[in-house]
This record gives sequence, structure tokens and C-alpha cells, in this order.
Amino acid sequence: MAQDTLQQKSRERFFISVKAGGYYKFFIGNNYISPTLEAFADDFEDHQYDRFTKTPTFGLQTGIMSSFNMQKGWFIVLGLSFCNRRIVYENNKDTVVKYGNGSRIQDIHNVYKYDYSYDNFELQFMLSYKFNKLSLYAGAYIPVLTFYQATYSYLILQLPEPRGTSQKTIKGVEIPLMIFPSILASYKITIKTFSFHPYLGIDFGSKKSVYLHGGIIFTIASF
Repeated sequence: MAQDTLQQKSRERFFISVKAGGYYKFFIGNNYISPTLEAFADDFEDHQYDRFTKTPTFGLQTGIMSSFNMQKGWFIVLGLSFCNRRIVYENNKDTVVKYGNGSRIQDIHNVYKYDYSYDNFELQFMLSYKFNKLSLYAGAYIPVLTFYQATYSYLILQLPEPRGTSQKTIKGVEIPLMIFPSILASYKITIKTFSFHPYLGIDFGSKKSVYLHGGIIFTIASF
């Protein structure tokens, strides 16, 4: 992710910065979802993604942030962000044909790809501490308005071979009011007049998911 970092100047009580950038989400370890043992459990969602693979995705984020200087290196950071978050599950078409008939996959139209896109307006609340060139952040992102789009790509089965593919898209708006805790650390490095901030952070998502993210923050402009 590349974004404008907060310029935490100890002599200023209040200042505003703008952030913008993109990100690439990938998975550490095995991203294949093994079949569950209880094939006829009541919770259908537990089995909806059996034999699917979580696919890396691109996204973007932009917003405006304000920082309030308290004392002795402590800051309160408030922000409003627009963030595109995507979740994609994909399956091999041959696997869908093999396991689709007579299984619960048949109930969801033999889907071989789920593509979920969430355009979120999110509030950000962070407490920050700055010590020399090191900045630490802890807080949360709170999505308050989501425009979502779910696209299902599925096979049209006709034995012995599938006779084609089709696609269905569902759109909607919701007010999720979820909380995503986040912690982050960045370090300022200056080479002559050019400065940049390597950073590393952890976000805690829904359904016990944990996102480890890192990159370099470049300051584009400062006012």
C-alpha cells in the first residue's frame, strides 16, 4: 500500500492529511478449503466453499485523516476512508462437474467462482505514539456504509458434459457497523531530502480472519 502518512509535527496541535493507494491481498500457507466432514450440517455456509481456493485480489483505499496532538508524543487520529475490499473463491470446473451432481454444490447452481466486491465507507479511530522516527498505531476501522456486488459464475450441466457457463450478479446496499481492529508500526527513513516510511501492520477481520500487511509509505505532498 502506498499512501500519504500523517505528518506528526510536535509543535502543531491539529493537522490533516490525505491518503490514497492500492493493495494486493494474498494468502500465506494453504489457501485451499478442504471438504468439511459433516456433509449435511445445518449451517450451509460451512460447506459452500468446499474444494474452493481463495484467490489473491487487488483493491484500493483513499480518504482523509486528521490528527490531534495531545502531549509527549501521543496523538489521536480520526479519519474517513473509502475502501474497496474483494473476496474471491474459485474452483476447477472439472471438480464442480465431478462433485456437483447429488451434492450440496448442486443447490447453488454449480458455482465455480464467487467474486464478492465491497465498496466501504469506513470511519477510522486510532491512538498513535511517536518516538523519534518510530510511530505506533492501534485502533479500528468501522465500515458504516457498504455497496456490495456478488457475482456467481456457474456451469450449466447437461450430462455427460456441461453445455456452457453463465453468470449472475447481485447488488445491494447495507449498513454493516462491523469493527476491524488494527495495529501498525512505521519507521521514517531519510536519504538527503527524500523520506519514506516502511511499515508493518495487522488487521483483524470477520470470521476469525487475520490480515498481515506491509509496504512503504511515500509522502507525496505536505502542507
